[in-house]
Amino acid sequence: MITSRELTADMLTQFESNKKNASLRAIFQNTVGSANILDIPVRTSSFGLMIETVKRYNTIDYLLIRFIKKRRFRELDPFLRNMLRIATLELKFNYDPTVNVKDIVYKLISKKWGKDVAKYAKNILKKVTEFNLEEALKKLDQNEQMSLKYFHPTYLVTKFVKIFGRDEALDLMQKNNEQKTVWLRVNTLKCSIEEAVQALREEGTSVEQDRTYPEIFKLIETKTPIPLTPTFKDRVIIVQDKASMAAVYALDPKPGEHILDACAAPGMKTALISQKMRNTGLITAVDNNQARLNRMQELLELSGVENVEYKLDDSRKLSEGEYDKILVDAPCSSSGVIQSSPEIKWRLNQNQVDLYSSIQKDLLKNTLKLLKKGSTLVFSTCSVFPEEGEQVIEKIIEKVNIIKPKTLGSEGYEGYAFSPKLKRLFPHKHDTQGFFICKMKLK
Repeated sequence: MITSRELTADMLTQFESNKKNASLRAIFQNTVGSANILDIPVRTSSFGLMIETVKRYNTIDYLLIRFIKKRRFRELDPFLRNMLRIATLELKFNYDPTVNVKDIVYKLISKKWGKDVAKYAKNILKKVTEFNLEEALKKLDQNEQMSLKYFHPTYLVTKFVKIFGRDEALDLMQKNNEQKTVWLRVNTLKCSIEEAVQALREEGTSVEQDRTYPEIFKLIETKTPIPLTPTFKDRVIIVQDKASMAAVYALDPKPGEHILDACAAPGMKTALISQKMRNTGLITAVDNNQARLNRMQELLELSGVENVEYKLDDSRKLSEGEYDKILVDAPCSSSGVIQSSPEIKWRLNQNQVDLYSSIQKDLLKNTLKLLKKGSTLVFSTCSVFPEEGEQVIEKIIEKVNIIKPKTLGSEGYEGYAFSPKLKRLFPHKHDTQGFFICKMKLK
């Protein structure tokens, strides 16, 4: 039977082979699914090891390269390299004195490559364990220190400090390294809030109701991973971040309206819009990828959603229709979801941010043409960067009036006259994803 460390090393190898562009969750689901791994402790442990290793990718590699020449490290068998990464995580960052990591890894490597390779790996791990990281960091410049201490690339360190100042940047990066709060939404299209809570309780899941939104619950404890529970599989309970839901609350959908969801897949917000509309009226859900559209349709039908028409199109070019309300939850850098998807931070760069910003401006300019006079449009991104928020709004501000939405969040960034009417949510302030929300009407 495969161990959790072997499974993790395999998944990390897949991540590397995809040049760090793949989703960790997709890799996990595909791997455990194809291998038919049903053992919950193995699934839970391997997923946790993968996430925690990728969170600290730069610092783990920094430690290993101290004792393995960089070229040699890159030439190691990928499985061996990733087994060393996992062991470094456990020895330096997630240390448990009751677990003899070096011996466990020695046996796993010996079984696969023989005792000589296992001895080599054990010697490297001994040196890693004894190495004083804190002293080594003192010799580096401030941004490099912060990068290795808080496990973020220097690009993000520099950018966060510029946006937030040093102290708040550290708060955000520290929060990104912590386990994310899981928010659950009761799907009232399928059952009542009371029935859902009772079902969760019977499954051994403990939740706490949100003070602001009655259908939202914080996950406290669960015996079984939520994706494996009957309530999740039946779409009675949906895992959705509170910031994501806040964008829909800002839109304020009403029964009987015709609403455009301009960038709809994977359909989480579409489902909540339908829930708020009580399955009446019509939602036009647009996406430019047929596979995503098909998957969204499957999930929404399973969720009991009946008032959606699906449209394969690019909302930057959409020319038909006139809508009571429009949601533009635009594609973005995803800089606000690093806490739950740490792989994102290792591929972020300014060219990518600028490209998304350009796409967002085009989306917003075109969808505003489809809005009925006197109606509202909500623009949102799961980003903490001003290029994907305030700077997008700046390009269309002469055409619209900004309306302050009645939802949780802080004001927008300073330096923009309209910022007091915007909403920004942050992991370190609101215990949510990083999110930008702007509600507007045409002048």
